[in-house]
Amino acid sequence: SGFERRDYQHAANVLDQARDALELIDAAATLPLVNAAKRICLACKQARDEAEWHGKALAEVTEREQTLERELDALLELIDTAQSTAPIEDVTGSVPIPIGATERATGGNRPSHHAGELRERIRDALDSLRRRATDVCSDPDSVVKPLALYRGDGPRAETSPSSATQSKNPESVSHRDDAPPSIAVCCLGSFQVYLNDRLVSELRNGKAKAVLKYLLVHHDRPIHKDVLMDLFWPDADAERARNNLNVTIHHIRRTLSEPQGYAHILFDDDCYRLNPELHVWIDAESFSTHFNLGHALERHGDHDAAIREYCAADALYGGQFLEEDRYEDWARPKRRALEEDYLTLLDRLAGYSFERGDYDRCLAVCHKILSVDACRESAHRRMMRCFAHREEPYLAMRQFHRCARALDVELATAPSRATVELVQRIRNRVRV
Repeated sequence: SGFERRDYQHAANVLDQARDALELIDAAATLPLVNAAKRICLACKQARDEAEWHGKALAEVTEREQTLERELDALLELIDTAQSTAPIEDVTGSVPIPIGATERATGGNRPSHHAGELRERIRDALDSLRRRATDVCSDPDSVVKPLALYRGDGPRAETSPSSATQSKNPESVSHRDDAPPSIAVCCLGSFQVYLNDRLVSELRNGKAKAVLKYLLVHHDRPIHKDVLMDLFWPDADAERARNNLNVTIHHIRRTLSEPQGYAHILFDDDCYRLNPELHVWIDAESFSTHFNLGHALERHGDHDAAIREYCAADALYGGQFLEEDRYEDWARPKRRALEEDYLTLLDRLAGYSFERGDYDRCLAVCHKILSVDACRESAHRRMMRCFAHREEPYLAMRQFHRCARALDVELATAPSRATVELVQRIRNRVRV
């Protein structure tokens, strides 16, 4: 049923349970089929997530292109009106002029200064850029797979609302033999690790994966072996816990075996840590960087830049922090903090969209808020206001009833006074 609903993660969890049951009855012949089915489910989930991400990226890029084209049209109209005599060389330094454009604009002679010809050359340049973009998109070898790795200063996840493709898509650069390995880690949503552009999928041991997650999340400092033993083998005696940890670390090292001879995990002074030479990029860290920068920009009054940073953080948030480890005590505080930051930035984005009259965008952001916290009344109220401004009061009424139902089911409470007063104003056709 999970597969039919396209809830691939649920289907994979059910297959895990089935595998455990088959192991108990020693049905070895069936286990490969169950494992294969699980891998297909996880691959389907990853494909759907990437499709959603690419769709969002395309929408953002298209919106930015349309905005820039409108601005360009306005500038060109000014040029035509003024019949500018500025030399062409002053404006073409940063515009790639396609082969043949100069000849068409100048008739094979020296550059013309006529504004209409300048407009033609700019149009030619734009057409050339569009053709190049189409060629790149149609070439499957040119598409960089999500979470490929950087070199140089390490992975960069610079994102903006007009360039969401960078958010979970660090530029891939081929690995040099003399360069330290790079690791890209997805902690928001499904846990995934990429080592030098290779998806690490061989960690079948649950403890090994759990210890690796802990070392990756705390990669900036050494972790004493006793901390790991207490966290992951709390009921074992010291000798057994130490042996289990040694075996687990050996399994992780063997899995992270590329390049040969490189020590990914170091042990010194009874502490384990990732090799500090590794280039490590973690989506949760990049999310926090963009969120904090957006918050700082907002405090300084640069709202447009703040929106760009918030959109970058939004694109990185693929789900709860280590959502597969809901019952791991060490991950809960960070999960709550990241989720609250996510809801805060969505609230900011919804507020900015509402202030600018972009009610469709505001509604879409509020839907994302309610998918995380169905009882967040501020999001329900903002959606009700959007519907009222779009002269759809019946949808505002429906949203109020959804809010009341969610509060009753989740918290056994009624809507607040502010929400009730808002719905009364909308019902009475009072401007909100």
